[in-house]
Amino acid sequence: MTPLTTTVPGDLAHEIAGDVLADDLSRAMYSTAAGVYQILPLAVVRPRGRDDIIKTLQWCRTNEVPVTLRGGGTSPVDGCLGKGVVIDTSAYMGPETEIDVHEDTVTAPAGATFSKVNEVLGRFDRCLLPEPLTGDYCTIGGMIATNASGMNSAKYGSIIEHVESLELVLADGTVLETQPHGAKLCRQIDSIEASTLEARVH
Repeated sequence: MTPLTTTVPGDLAHEIAGDVLADDLSRAMYSTAAGVYQILPLAVVRPRGRDDIIKTLQWCRTNEVPVTLRGGGTSPVDGCLGKGVVIDTSAYMGPETEIDVHEDTVTAPAGATFSKVNEVLGRFDRCLLPEPLTGDYCTIGGMIATNASGMNSAKYGSIIEHVESLELVLADGTVLETQPHGAKLCRQIDSIEASTLEARVH
């Protein structure tokens, strides 16, 4: 265990509402996923909300620690593995109470599983397509991150074609909401301070 590993729980635990795990067992559990690779993380954070993610990213940026986001860990390419801090959104950031169905859209937290979102949509005679084989375990955030497809993709396309907007947290803790490109968005982009990370993203 490196010296930095021993400081992570103490540094973050009093800052966030979620869990900070740096014991050997927890790190070993998060060192593998659906693929064949194994990468031991420095620590694991299980956030309870957006503020926890913001504070974790700010701490990691200050301490120059890499960050990897993890959903259900179902991708065979193991993109959810990393040697720094792994943020697991599936633990607390997917409750059914945060899945909100509107007239033509549904708002869901990153940690909500595909099946749970469709279960809620089913009460309104609607569904989200495509349908991945790992739908019971994969999360909406992970699906968007990998542009997941499924059995119905030939007809309905991949998940990115069903996304209207996203609320993102950038590496410096800035919260960014994406939306379809248009004149209003261009004016908003022009008003962003040029030195910020958000401006560089645009």
